[in-house]
Amino acid sequence: MISHNMAVTRIALFIIFILSALAQDSFTPQITVQAFKPKGFRIYLPGDANIKFLRIQVQLNSTVQKNRLDEFVFHETKGYWVYEKPDIKLRIDDVIRYDIFFCTKNSFISDPSGDSNSQFFCNGYVKADTFNVTNLDERNELPPVYNRECLSEFRLTKVPNGEVCSGDVLLEEHFDDLLNPELWEVQHYIPMDHPEHPFVSYQNIDSGTVYVSGGSLNIQAMIQTELQGYNQESLYKGSLDLYSGCTGRVCAMHAMGPMILPPIVSGRVRSRVPFKYGTIHIRAKMPIGDWIYPEMLLEPLANKYGSMFYSSGAFKIAMARGNRNLNDTKYNSKVLQGRPILNSKCKRVFDYYKKQRTDNSSWGDDFHIYSLTWQPGQIQLSIDGTPWVTYTPGSSGLRSWLPKVCRQDWYTLLAGPKIAPFDQHFYLSLGVAVGGTFEFPDNVVASYGKPWKNSDSRAARDFWNAKLDWLPTWTQPVLSVDYVKIVAI
Repeated sequence: MISHNMAVTRIALFIIFILSALAQDSFTPQITVQAFKPKGFRIYLPGDANIKFLRIQVQLNSTVQKNRLDEFVFHETKGYWVYEKPDIKLRIDDVIRYDIFFCTKNSFISDPSGDSNSQFFCNGYVKADTFNVTNLDERNELPPVYNRECLSEFRLTKVPNGEVCSGDVLLEEHFDDLLNPELWEVQHYIPMDHPEHPFVSYQNIDSGTVYVSGGSLNIQAMIQTELQGYNQESLYKGSLDLYSGCTGRVCAMHAMGPMILPPIVSGRVRSRVPFKYGTIHIRAKMPIGDWIYPEMLLEPLANKYGSMFYSSGAFKIAMARGNRNLNDTKYNSKVLQGRPILNSKCKRVFDYYKKQRTDNSSWGDDFHIYSLTWQPGQIQLSIDGTPWVTYTPGSSGLRSWLPKVCRQDWYTLLAGPKIAPFDQHFYLSLGVAVGGTFEFPDNVVASYGKPWKNSDSRAARDFWNAKLDWLPTWTQPVLSVDYVKIVAI
């Protein structure tokens, strides 16, 4: 027979809670409560590194239901402590009563699951309040955590609209649902001014160049003639009109002479979170297929140093071409590259820096975490947590890497710190490109050769005419992104 004491021990919630000597009134966190339609509510407050975990007790006095909730929160989310219940339906005039226990650094919990047999020691504060539901809001994203006091004076990251602290998460997206329009803009334009001149148009279309599925953002290259209203003749004699919703400089094109319409329609997204200095993590799987390559780029928010020849800079965080078989193995799908772009005429100066698979697999065969850490003194690239190349300015800054023939007026006009042009605000772009006039040198050939010459005005036409050779290799014409995270330093 189980003793009374043993039974009590097994079923009781054993809690030790000790308030600090500081008066509770001296602790005034900015607690926000939101009720959403059709369901859900959220309680949140700005992150605080002194807090180890929270215990939250909620009593709902609802016309629909009466619930008492008692749960723990162990981690910050996007710079906040967040408690959210997405499936509870509330109505106007409902009441949310809550008690929040703020457990500081010297607290502990024996079982992070927080079940009824957990025991915890909480040294900290408790706050209680009531929230009356006066309106139901549309579900929204947490606002960026700017302009709050940092625990450390050391911080490098800058944002246009305030200040951030080291360790703040500027953007974190796991793509569990629809693409969030508050964080991403889907591009819709013809990249005629793209220095690599890929054979694509970026289109935001219902047929799926950009879509979220299976917990990933998927950006896919497709054949233009497969879209409604287009055929083979359209490429040679028709027009492409993207004025409705256009996001770029070139919104329309008419096929003329050797210039055909872009034969590939692809996708591209641009983040709405510009920043200067920080760390980017992208867990992604590269596309596979001849003449396809991914775009994971830092691009300038404003062209301070000019708009010609990449003079304001761009940075390829990670790129592996989709060709499994090329005669020059420096350019196939087993080779990873990442590089700054300082001058479109001399980009191959950085081709020396590569990371090659040691087995027989391609970078597009599985997911990897591609990271970039951008500081005033260097830019470092990592793969799955291991650094593989670091770009450090020379005596004349980053431009000192360029041969003199590439410098010209841009070299003498460029002013700023040694890390320039990467001393300005940039944003993240993700996309898929095909062909073009740079990423595939004319001396690289597949089993059927290379269909086009980079300097030929008929390059896109020649590429398209070889579709029976390259299209069967497009087994995975998709850049799949599991998550993106940008963290302040």
